[in-house]
Amino acid sequence: MANPWTLKGEPVMLSKPEFDWECRGFKVNEGPAVLMHGDKLFISYSASATDENYCMGLLWIDRQADPLQPANWHKAPQPVFRTSYENRQYGPGHNSFYPNAGRGRCAGVSRAELH
Repeated sequence: MANPWTLKGEPVMLSKPEFDWECRGFKVNEGPAVLMHGDKLFISYSASATDENYCMGLLWIDRQADPLQPANWHKAPQPVFRTSYENRQYGPGHNSFYPNAGRGRCAGVSRAELH
């Protein structure tokens, strides 16, 4: 960054909708959340239309790798969270992570519709 409010350099696309599960209703990769754990950096994101097709994908990279090089990132071929018809939880997405102070763990929260 040139300063705290000005980006420096060209934008880099780390992920775009490419799997079928990212393109249901709409081609979407949005709402990223970042988590550092061990020697990895993870980005979870929401994909598809905001209905029962909404789901969450995952990208990861080794922490020592250059995060501005798209080829260094790995992408899960399946969603990590998706609609659970048996639990009546539909369209999980737009998540975040927060540390469990003093316990060395991290919890995640996301939106979903209950029917």
